[in-house]
Amino acid sequence: MALPNYFISCDWGTSNFRLRVVETTTLTILAEHKTYCGIKLLYEKFLKQREKEQTQFFADYLKEQISSLPKEHQKHIIVAAGMASANIGLFELNYADFPLNTCGNNLIWKHLVFNNNIEILLISGAKTNSGMMRGEEIQAVGLEQELKPYKKGFLLLPGTHSKHLTYDNGIYTDLKNYMTGELFEVLSKKSILVNSVSTTSSTLLEKPFLEGVSLGLQGQLSASLFSIRAKDLLQTKTKEENYFF
Repeated sequence: MALPNYFISCDWGTSNFRLRVVETTTLTILAEHKTYCGIKLLYEKFLKQREKEQTQFFADYLKEQISSLPKEHQKHIIVAAGMASANIGLFELNYADFPLNTCGNNLIWKHLVFNNNIEILLISGAKTNSGMMRGEEIQAVGLEQELKPYKKGFLLLPGTHSKHLTYDNGIYTDLKNYMTGELFEVLSKKSILVNSVSTTSSTLLEKPFLEGVSLGLQGQLSASLFSIRAKDLLQTKTKEENYFF
């Protein structure tokens, strides 16, 4: 497959859908289009109809969204990653196995051509025996040049389920998933702590935040959580301080 002058990047996650027209040589983004119709919502819509099979249903949605891009950039090949390769997505691909080369050449990929005149290069996720990711592997590949000066280290990719990748001489050797974002949401919105935390601004309260980080590093997460409620009831900390803690 010859390298094109332009391509359409498709970042199709669980909750969001993003298209970007990219100039290949400079990686300049020339146009963008975003919707909140992620894989989960579109799959629910697919289940409610019987006219189309799953892959064609998703491909038709993709074609419809491409029409929102500038006309001269609507026929480029689409490079798709994320949940598009999941079993509830466009076309299921197996996860590639760790270790992964930082250039990404041992990821699994599939070339798809549809009768609605769209052409897709679909990229797989990656897995270890205890962790997996779909989409973040593309972020890791994109950071290859940034990591070249280092022999070893860890690449942290924050998110609802944060990914921590072990890096060793040009290879990602291991992956661990941390349910940080989801756990924070559950604790702050659905647990007994709901009425003890609050935030009205995006300004970071550094002192309680670092106090929480320190206790977490000591393995004191679970043992420290109820103190949030106690500090609120005893009025020794504000709800905002508790939120950042």
